[in-house]
Amino acid sequence: MTNPGNAPNKELVHRLEKTEKQLDKLRQTFRDEVYNKSPHLGSDSEAQVELLKSAVFYYLTDCQPDVNLRTMLSMLNYSEVQKKNIIRHLDKKKK
Repeated sequence: MTNPGNAPNKELVHRLEKTEKQLDKLRQTFRDEVYNKSPHLGSDSEAQVELLKSAVFYYLTDCQPDVNLRTMLSMLNYSEVQKKNIIRHLDKKKK
């Protein structure tokens, strides 16, 4: 016997996995952009600053803002609790 409440959970897990894949793809795109357009970067730290700069730009210009926000929060090493609080706060401001 299947649990009817299980279907929404499976859908959420599927959506989360899809979003995580999109986030990873976006991060790689940013990394590629930074490394290819900025060969003068001497360290990973400099590349990370450029990557963060790109994420902030795309977040502010509404190009996939949710994905870019997650990228920034991840790069800045916020805890899961901090990330949830930030996202919840921003969601409240949207309303």
